[in-house]
Amino acid sequence: PQGFSVQAKKILQGAKREADHHRSREITLPHILLSMLRNENAAAAEILALNDVDTTELFSRMIDCLKWENNFNNLRISFGEEVLFSIVFQT
Repeated sequence: PQGFSVQAKKILQGAKREADHHRSREITLPHILLSMLRNENAAAAEILALNDVDTTELFSRMIDCLKWENNFNNLRISFGEEVLFSIVFQT
């Protein structure tokens, strides 16, 4: 096995920068999503957009999530009636 692809390494490096910027001790799902959304060439961001996910709204919600993550044990991210994903924070 060759390890992570070049694209995956870029996403993880970006997630580390996001975690550092938000003074987080760990890289969490919001950091990874922010990194993918910042990287216009990321396949994941393309897939979200193709499935009518408002990536600008998702980005904003991830920023809000990071601002308040210490106040929640479980945060659900939804668009309309559909739950996109649920994040469980361990304290």
